[in-house]
Amino acid sequence: MDTTVQIKLPDELATAVTNLAREALQTALDEERQQQRIPPYMKAGEASEYLGISRSKFYSWVNTHGIPTVEIDGVKRYSKDTLDAFMKQHEH
Repeated sequence: MDTTVQIKLPDELATAVTNLAREALQTALDEERQQQRIPPYMKAGEASEYLGISRSKFYSWVNTHGIPTVEIDGVKRYSKDTLDAFMKQHEH
């Protein structure tokens, strides 16, 4: 059985609710667009930006925690999936 309930909101409240919903949707869309722009394999600068740390801190983590590097003909890249797994592994 479907039931429909209509509630009359004051105009100010209706506007506030609409604006909040709009902002939430825009935030979700922006986050999705950002995720789609992240390449599966990143340069060190991209990887450090992705993790929200400085490049020097990223290199420190690579050296001290052994973040795996993909290296082909001297070109180094860092896998998004590996970085995600690394961060997940260090959650507590």
